[in-house]
Amino acid sequence: MDNRLVAELKTKQKVIGSVGYWIDDEGHYCIDYDFNPRYCGKGYATEASTALVHYLFESVGIRVIYGDCDVLNVSSWRLLERLGFRRISKLDNQSYKNDKNGNPILIKTFLYELDKDQFNTSNIL
Repeated sequence: MDNRLVAELKTKQKVIGSVGYWIDDEGHYCIDYDFNPRYCGKGYATEASTALVHYLFESVGIRVIYGDCDVLNVSSWRLLERLGFRRISKLDNQSYKNDKNGNPILIKTFLYELDKDQFNTSNIL
């Protein structure tokens, strides 16, 4: 199941990105985010991701959240670390997309986890 929330710049009524989560085959809650590059570096992804993590911990009642990102996407793994996620492994040969022939595009990713007891919004915003 994939659950997405749109991030909108209210002053301009413009969609600038989204945050979401899914539950993997093992029952782990995993977050992701996708923002227009023109709005990166302004804190919008941090604000939206913080709200999502808070919702998952407080309203859904889970104890641990996972996240992963391409090892080359420094902004993404820095965001996870800013949120308090801890890098737990590096995974080779992950696939999220296919090429034009339907073959998986393989990348290296970092896997992160965040325990509810480690989450502290006062350190983020």
